[in-house]
Amino acid sequence: MLGWRPSRPLVATTLITFLWAAPSAGLVVRAPMWSVCAAALAAGVSSGVFNSLWTTRIQRHVPADSLSRVMSYVTIGAYSAGPVGLALAGQWAESTSVGLVPAIGAGWQVMANSVVLMVPAVRNPHAPDAEPDESATANPVEFGEPTTSDIPAT
Repeated sequence: MLGWRPSRPLVATTLITFLWAAPSAGLVVRAPMWSVCAAALAAGVSSGVFNSLWTTRIQRHVPADSLSRVMSYVTIGAYSAGPVGLALAGQWAESTSVGLVPAIGAGWQVMANSVVLMVPAVRNPHAPDAEPDESATANPVEFGEPTTSDIPAT
């Protein structure tokens, strides 16, 4: 990811997350185990690419004094529905069919990503916020060797 700078990072992050549906789709069509594993590997790699691009985008466009709050909301939104869905998946599979649950999950992933791609601000690389917010990058945190003034006296 260090060498790739997509011109439209939100489109790239959304497109790469279509791969998240691949392992579930493989299970639905009863694909061979090796192909489900390959799909899971592709989904995992796409997750790493997504996280790199998404986190960079947030850090460039959110003011430093709001970054922790924004990341808290992003994280709670991203991870709160998962445990609920996993808790309900067994009951849904039992009352419908085992194949229907991953089919709904894969379909939801594809539909949700398609809806995100329809948002003009995601597709347009020349949106008003295409340039980094000055307040977010005005005072970057620099890490280096501590000086003697940074070391507390004991």
